Amino acid sequence: MLFIIALCIVAVFLPLLRGSIKKHAHIYYAVTVALCAFTIVATYTSAFTAAPTWVRTYVFGLLERGALSTAIFTAVMCLGALPKTSSLLRKYMPIRAELSIIASILVFGHNIAYGRTYFRFLFTNPGRLSVPVLIAAIFTIIMLAMLIPLFITSFPTVRRRFKAKSWKRLQRMAYPFYMMIYGHVLLLTIPNIITSGAVSSIINLVVYSVVFVGYAGARIRKAVKQHQPQTVEGAKLA
Repeated sequence: MLFIIALCIVAVFLPLLRGSIKKHAHIYYAVTVALCAFTIVATYTSAFTAAPTWVRTYVFGLLERGALSTAIFTAVMCLGALPKTSSLLRKYMPIRAELSIIASILVFGHNIAYGRTYFRFLFTNPGRLSVPVLIAAIFTIIMLAMLIPLFITSFPTVRRRFKAKSWKRLQRMAYPFYMMIYGHVLLLTIPNIITSGAVSSIINLVVYSVVFVGYAGARIRKAVKQHQPQTVEGAKLA
């Protein structure tokens, strides 16, 4: 259910903060880093267990479990799948890079706060991990290796050092990165559904599937349309 809540937060606040994000991007980056640092410190100390249940679930949980970062990446993904004539694309494309940077910072915080135990076992005692969790942990390492260059080259000062073609080629890594997020979710969610049959996990999986499968379909459709020859009254243009 955390992912649904995170999607709602993004849907509500993104229209309100659109102009502010573009004008004061560095402030948003600093706030995001501070939130991640706060969550990391809390999860590494007794502050997490001492906090009320609703705080652990709906405040720390949104950050620690990666729900908010994935919801922001969902906005970034959807912008890339929209047709060029879309009014939403014109409104939000100017802050797509800033959203990517914010989401990436949250991903790094999520991995430090939530992944520390899994990473320790992955590198020291992988036998302690179930097969799905082991594969998910390996996925995470690969995704971080993809995300770091994507994150760095999202900053305008870095992007300007690249030729347009080189930058676009590098940014194509985002596509397998998004799909690996979905694979990561499947690996961690399906075993839980099989063993517990939790309704919340089933709903979560359905929402993730709608988002990521829908994105893949929309992105493929857009790519096919872009490669189709344009015609005027049925005649092919030169």
